[in-house]
Amino acid sequence: MDNKLFVIYGDHPLEMTESILDIVKLADKIPDGARVGLKPNLVVAKPASEGATTHPEIAEVLIQYLRAHGINDIKILEGGRVGDDVTKAFEVCGFKDLSERYGVPLVDLQKDEYLVKQAGDVEIEMAKSLEEIDYLISLPVLKGHCQTKLTCALKNMQGCISDSEKKRFHSMGIHKPIALLNTVRKADFVLADAICGDADFEEGGHPFEMHRLICGEDSVLLDAYAATLLGYKPEEIEYIGQATALGVGCDDLSTTDILEINSGFVPMIFRETRSQKPFMQRVRDEQACSVCYANLMQTLRVLDKEGHSEFLPPEIFIGKGLIDQEYWSVGVGSCTCSFGEYLPGCPPSALEIKEFLMGYVRRNRRKSGQ
Repeated sequence: MDNKLFVIYGDHPLEMTESILDIVKLADKIPDGARVGLKPNLVVAKPASEGATTHPEIAEVLIQYLRAHGINDIKILEGGRVGDDVTKAFEVCGFKDLSERYGVPLVDLQKDEYLVKQAGDVEIEMAKSLEEIDYLISLPVLKGHCQTKLTCALKNMQGCISDSEKKRFHSMGIHKPIALLNTVRKADFVLADAICGDADFEEGGHPFEMHRLICGEDSVLLDAYAATLLGYKPEEIEYIGQATALGVGCDDLSTTDILEINSGFVPMIFRETRSQKPFMQRVRDEQACSVCYANLMQTLRVLDKEGHSEFLPPEIFIGKGLIDQEYWSVGVGSCTCSFGEYLPGCPPSALEIKEFLMGYVRRNRRKSGQ
């Protein structure tokens, strides 16, 4: 399964998790008698609906599933981020309730002892409690990040190091230490919560509703795929390539089997973030499907963050209402095939839209002498 990713779509985390675990046969991958750790992303004390933290329903189904298969030694481990109260996050995010109902211990890694581990030429302080875990299941949230663009499987392991180490990671340049950390300890299995992660910001607040779960055994591969959903090439996320070079996993999506369990259901809902952005005024939406519209908006957001907005076409058309309409304008999606210039696809991915629009950016920069 190393070169496979599984994707399930929907808006009911309980049912989605049950289905995907049965299909991948997770229990068959866990050694007999293994001590299992669940590592969610509880970076802040906010409910999952805010777009920053793991849905507790996913962990609940995992606990039920593991116990049904005779796996009873289970812990939930999290270290949060510097300055935040993990105990409060466990409570607000619904994991304290899970712990009490199922008798599963919560381990606050901020209060743990730490062991020094060697990662290449760098020493890393890793939580001692990980020594008591034989099989680690990571439950990251697929979301944007203000410094690394993406946070998902690889970066979720940062919650397993000391606060002083987290600070040092940033002083070292965050990408290399994330990659090195995963050479010391990486997840054995990743079940990524891509239900409603914030597309811009790791602390949430403005969720981008993707309505999917993604799982696999290769954290690098999963992150490479996750990057494309936010409109990035895997190579644009530095730690993905660095982790590949260090042998953590493979980032080559061309050799990957991406198995969609229910490919007919792919809703994505874009909700405007922070404030009304000028890039939104470029879009001429005529009955666009939610997936196509969300992919375009996410791409425009990324291009805006990268400083390209002023070089984009003044108008970008999208939607079923434009079928057979002729415009000498720029269209996105197969519905605009009668336009002067258009990007085919039903829907085109965020990455395809970005590559298409970057053609305009490069031409307009040349014209302006930049």
